Amino acid sequence: MASEEWNQHLPEGFLIKVFRETFFGRLINFSVVLVYEDVCICRYDTAHGKAHRDRYGKKKGLLPKEWYDTWSYKEAFEYADEDFSTNYRAHLRFYEAN
Repeated sequence: MASEEWNQHLPEGFLIKVFRETFFGRLINFSVVLVYEDVCICRYDTAHGKAHRDRYGKKKGLLPKEWYDTWSYKEAFEYADEDFSTNYRAHLRFYEAN
């Protein structure tokens, strides 16, 4: 089993924290976390045995999970990276509004 961790710095103080674990080249576990001012505002991961997204609200805290039952871990991982890389401001607006 191989695991990797890295941070991707975005403009305006945003940060994507990535953890990825593979077994013989196959993605078996991951976490992609969007952070702003040291606060997790959204996260994609494979806890609970399924790919899903956890969204947070500044006032409401953890909101209901969004499950991606039909996606492979690879599809979910790639989507998470693309989503956070391009939509980080929208995720912050959602966090602040909730």
